[in-house]
Amino acid sequence: MVDTLPLVSTMTPAYNKASYLDETIQSVLEQDYPRIECIVLDDGSTDNTRQVLEKYSGRIVWESHLVSGSLGQSIADSALVTAGMRRLMRAAA
Repeated sequence: MVDTLPLVSTMTPAYNKASYLDETIQSVLEQDYPRIECIVLDDGSTDNTRQVLEKYSGRIVWESHLVSGSLGQSIADSALVTAGMRRLMRAAA
């Protein structure tokens, strides 16, 4: 029955926001809806954002860019939507 429910994806851009990221991810993972995923795109943070993301490996989908701030907010948002759509299309195939 759970497989028939739609997948809900949360997409979070992150740039030097490690202090907020743990709480954000926990909030998503603690939802009681059974088909939810958390996608985070790190735009080359120089704080410990990557370490926070690594802590959730296997429980969330994340990507980290090596060049700090290389994407910018609007491009990061677009990249998140594109990644989410790719995952959605693979799941539907």
